Amino acid sequence: MSLSRRVPFATLMVAGLYLLSGTTDAQPACPAARASEGSRLAVERRPSNALIADATVQLADAAPVYLEYGNDDVGWLRTPTTMDGTTHQVPIVRLRAETVYQVRAFALDGIGCPAAVSTAELTTGPLPDQLRNYVADQRGQASFPLVMMDWPSIGPFVPPTANVDKSRYLTAVDQQGHVVWYYLTPPEYPVPAPETSAYPIIRRANGNLLYIAAYHSVDEITPDGRVVWRFRSEGGAASRPHHELIEQADGRLLYLGAETRPIDDSRNGGPPDVSVVGDTLHVIDRETDAEAEVWNAFETLDATQRPQQWTGWKIREDVDWTHANAMNIGARSNVVISMRHLDQVISLSPGSGTIEWKLGGPDSSFSFPNPADRFWGQHSVVELPNGRILLFDNGNYRPEGEFSRVLELELDFGAMTARKVWEYVPMPELFSDKVSNVVRLPNGNTVVNFGWRVAPDEPALVQEVRADGTVAWEQSMRWRGMRAARYRAYPFTSLGGEVSVEPTAFEP
Repeated sequence: MSLSRRVPFATLMVAGLYLLSGTTDAQPACPAARASEGSRLAVERRPSNALIADATVQLADAAPVYLEYGNDDVGWLRTPTTMDGTTHQVPIVRLRAETVYQVRAFALDGIGCPAAVSTAELTTGPLPDQLRNYVADQRGQASFPLVMMDWPSIGPFVPPTANVDKSRYLTAVDQQGHVVWYYLTPPEYPVPAPETSAYPIIRRANGNLLYIAAYHSVDEITPDGRVVWRFRSEGGAASRPHHELIEQADGRLLYLGAETRPIDDSRNGGPPDVSVVGDTLHVIDRETDAEAEVWNAFETLDATQRPQQWTGWKIREDVDWTHANAMNIGARSNVVISMRHLDQVISLSPGSGTIEWKLGGPDSSFSFPNPADRFWGQHSVVELPNGRILLFDNGNYRPEGEFSRVLELELDFGAMTARKVWEYVPMPELFSDKVSNVVRLPNGNTVVNFGWRVAPDEPALVQEVRADGTVAWEQSMRWRGMRAARYRAYPFTSLGGEVSVEPTAFEP
């Protein structure tokens, strides 16, 4: 088959980064793909990762290529199509451990018909020891094929001085409960927190992943685990990133930091010079790696006005005052921040950083006609396109009893009231007193992650819930003999732009 004709393709390799379109080009009616002469395929499993492989496709004539890989048991996946060339390096991701895969390479001719290049066999390796203890049970059918997860803790509490494995993994699990991707975060970072950490994860438009490493740095990795950018804070403890990271439309990154100041806490019966930790907001210019503070809680909130169950001076030597744990960009480019220890959500106006409103907690701008609509110790706040606030209400110290739920509130800016318009409470009730998150899907369903369970072997739970409160799908996840804390669960359609397909007709 001649490969000399050329047409443009919608899904291309761009500057070494593959796009995550989630679709493939429509193909014309083509004969069965026959192996082309003078071309070859070589596949090698990545030595550092049992679930990633590298394929090299060598062609006699320049052409775009794609791979299909799978078997009758796991199904088949197709990679994005590359640009024209004679030598192609294609990473293979989304693989199950200890599984034999058939890998097929195809080159496209000028009208988009595939010519089979060659086939190869790939056998994946075993999971790392820490991940082998992972067990998942599921029921129902999700509207997305993958769940990406960040694990701030697996096993018992690990102090920074302990001479033990402090490894932290980012992982992806398929709908059958198999770990199909993992990334071991670098262990060499300094650890200025009680435990190592690797969260949260955000996905860039180019498909790469950004995450906060060890409360110190921000790393960008490709879907096949290559570090392509790293930011290390040089501004001291006050500018170290924690809990949340957002990429703005202009490419700059917003992240949460924290500052410690002494305050007079006599108002609350405390000492006149108690050490208080308050949150800050910082921006990183990716072009220059310059970092700047753009908002500071001490400048806009009263540190003496706070709930004492979280932040009293009797609890700890320093007062963890605001404990911001989530952030979202609203429809007007306002910044919405969750202050867990204040039981409060605030909105910062675009550009100026002044507080537009406070929801819940001390000095709330909105009243709650129904007190049961209030939230307590929340996580994962989102301002929806319709202006409603969606959050995970952990329920710590809830007067009506401690349980966790998803809560959607409608704000009336005329009456300055907040009313519940939707909630989800699992039955039986669960209490996830830490971490956890919620995601609203384009189809109107909601993904909810009950990410913290106290006892060893007690499963964490992620569910896809319909608007009527019924469960479309759920996955119960646990680690044998260990306690696991999953900070967030993220619904993903792909890892590296791969899509599920029926295998292309192939003739050797």
